[in-house]
Amino acid sequence: MPQLPLSDENWARIEHLFVSANRKGAGRPRRDPRLIVEAVLWVAETGAKWHHLPGHYPPPQTCYIKWREWEKKGLMCAAREILNKEP
Repeated sequence: MPQLPLSDENWARIEHLFVSANRKGAGRPRRDPRLIVEAVLWVAETGAKWHHLPGHYPPPQTCYIKWREWEKKGLMCAAREILNKEP
């Protein structure tokens, strides 16, 4: 498991999995995917429940929804594989 917060080097290795083209339009601004990935990794590392996320992460519900989406797409598994390999 990578050390949190993710180093710039580690984020650069997995960023392509989570950063999509910025879409303009109505609605709330998108949350920083790096913070959401770090929140997901924090929950996985600590075993804590989503509602115990520290306040510097995006809202727990946002992180949980993105985690579910990314798990279904296989992105979290791919990210963990990349992060567990030597750079």
